[in-house]
Amino acid sequence: MSASVIGAAFRSSRPYECYLFVKERYVILNYHNKELISGPVDIEAGFPMFSKTIFKRGVDSSFETEGNVAYFFYKSKCVKTDYAPRSGPAAARIVIGPVEIVEMFPSLEATPFANGIDAALKYNGSSQIALFKGNMCGVLDYNSNYVYNVVNITSIYPAFVNTVFQEGIDAAFTSYSGSEIFIFKGDQYARINLAGQFIGRIKPISDDWLTLRGII
Repeated sequence: MSASVIGAAFRSSRPYECYLFVKERYVILNYHNKELISGPVDIEAGFPMFSKTIFKRGVDSSFETEGNVAYFFYKSKCVKTDYAPRSGPAAARIVIGPVEIVEMFPSLEATPFANGIDAALKYNGSSQIALFKGNMCGVLDYNSNYVYNVVNITSIYPAFVNTVFQEGIDAAFTSYSGSEIFIFKGDQYARINLAGQFIGRIKPISDDWLTLRGII
């Protein structure tokens, strides 16, 4: 995996595990103790159902839902999958897609997210997803296909003002407990609480995620 930024992330249905995507490869990490569980491997090796799709080239954003269902976005395309973390790659399958984002979620047609999504973040115990594109942020209910609160990112997260995150984020996921959120931008990362306040300071990813050195 060549040096690059984290392009997408989502929390696995397995406790304390997350998927991090960099270009055409990904890793699985224990985000609690920062240990590498597997990877880096090619996306199409771990997600063979992507082998004949544009998603083998990379993932721009992703989010998990109930069970083993996850959505992936690349440019203007979207796919809904069962990624089967316990059964292995051979059991993973595409449920819907690839289709245009606005076909999967028609309510996004007149929003900044119609042609691509930089990052997506699921709130625990809800069908609401925070979507990020540049310095804009909105909330999508993926069950009702309703979008609302499309505003500047600092309107929802005022703590981001004068930080690397005020112009957007590259990837994000919510912890298994739901009490904290991991956000990534370039070579920096931070943790925030549900109120959008920083937990600790913004740090270089390589300072805290030692197993990612040489990967990103």
